Amino acid sequence: MTFFFLSRVTRKPIRSSRPSVKRLLRAIVASLVVVCPITATSSAFAVSADGELNLTLTEAVELALEHSRTLKIADARMGASAERVREARTAFLPKISGKGSYTRLDQTPYISGASFSSMFDPLHVPFEDLVSNGYLDPGALAGLEAGGPSRIYIGDKDNYALGVTVEQPIFTGFSIRNTYRIAKHALEAEKWNRQRDENEVRFAVAEAYVGLVRAKAFLEVAKESVHQLEAHIVDLESFLGEGMVIQNDLLRAEVELANAALLVNRAANTVDLATANLCHQLGVPLNTGITPTDPLKAEAETRTLSDCNELALRERPELRAMEHYLEIGQRTIALRRGQYLPSVFLIGNHEWKRPDREYEPEFYRSWNVTLALKANVFDWGAIHHQVAHAEMEQRQLEENAEILTDGILLQVKQSYLAWEEARRAVDLAGQAKAQAEENHRLALESFREGVATSTDLLDAEALLTRAKAGRVNAVAGLRLAKEKIDIATGWSSGASPTGSGR
Repeated sequence: MTFFFLSRVTRKPIRSSRPSVKRLLRAIVASLVVVCPITATSSAFAVSADGELNLTLTEAVELALEHSRTLKIADARMGASAERVREARTAFLPKISGKGSYTRLDQTPYISGASFSSMFDPLHVPFEDLVSNGYLDPGALAGLEAGGPSRIYIGDKDNYALGVTVEQPIFTGFSIRNTYRIAKHALEAEKWNRQRDENEVRFAVAEAYVGLVRAKAFLEVAKESVHQLEAHIVDLESFLGEGMVIQNDLLRAEVELANAALLVNRAANTVDLATANLCHQLGVPLNTGITPTDPLKAEAETRTLSDCNELALRERPELRAMEHYLEIGQRTIALRRGQYLPSVFLIGNHEWKRPDREYEPEFYRSWNVTLALKANVFDWGAIHHQVAHAEMEQRQLEENAEILTDGILLQVKQSYLAWEEARRAVDLAGQAKAQAEENHRLALESFREGVATSTDLLDAEALLTRAKAGRVNAVAGLRLAKEKIDIATGWSSGASPTGSGR
């Protein structure tokens, strides 16, 4: 975030009201609170025993990537997608299943014996003649009249069946292949989504890191203001004894010093807040001491908007993920259309059953092979509507892809213009700081020579403080603008504010 102090110094009589150092430092502290927001990310992790971390921005990014719960969630999503790919691959292979059953019947299966006894009725007349002529024992005729058993049993109450089935799909309307391709594209899309999440983590850490460096720099500016006021008070006390200034000048300087000291304390608290924010992004305890070892420094860099647009269209993770989502949509349409085609399966069974084929209480083995064909003949247009639904969803994806592309190009342009503005702000802030330093030097010499008043020197000190703060703010804004344009083009360096490089 780049901002400028818009306070205007007007020339009035010596003892009139002028912009105070108190108001200036209060504005600086307020800006720190704005640029150091705390956002919820990962929870705390253990750090070294001394509780102190000296980190470059690159090291901070590496620590955050290691502890980031956002990336752990992304890794879990990738793992789930990878398992879906493995699951889809198994559909190409034969399936082996087993089955078993036991059935207890209420009674043993049988057939009636009466039908068998009626078979002997035609033999009664010949047998009676044989008996009457003395050729056959009369007991044989009695045996025919007695008949056979009333029931003939043909099974068992206890029935067992065991079997193993092997099923191999031969043709499924390309549904297995399309399902597998959908799973693979979903996995690739999740990989790019993880890259997007990683870039966002990198930017959040860079923003917090630069915020801490900026807070520390502002604290140093506030301390320098206190030192300047202390030196000014020493000069006023000396001049007061010589009658060169009045008591009111000394009192006003002492008030400004007290206010500056108070705001130094507030700036120190803001440093603690920025440190806690960085700890929060890194996933370490919030009370961990962190010393950023990369100072803020403006680096010359050349970019063009066309190069940034080309890089974004080629590398932006959201666009790469969208390419896979579009492929998923096409495969889904093919999957739905495949239902018009028949499915062919080869099925083999190996079974053990009891009782056996002769209804003896023994197990026997059997096997069979089946070539099965299944085809949809008529379903009231259900498949047609499923295909139309998939095509409408694909059209939505294509429109969303165009919207995403336009939005990314707009984001790139906004980031590029902000980066160009930040570059110009650094140059202007550098010039303002140099001019303010020269103005302060001349005002201090004039005051000690008795030409300028105490109020003139206080004005020069306030102007110098404002210029130093503006320079810090401009350099930090340029560093953040670089990070924003990096993430807008699909890449975040995590490099130190002193330089860049892929």
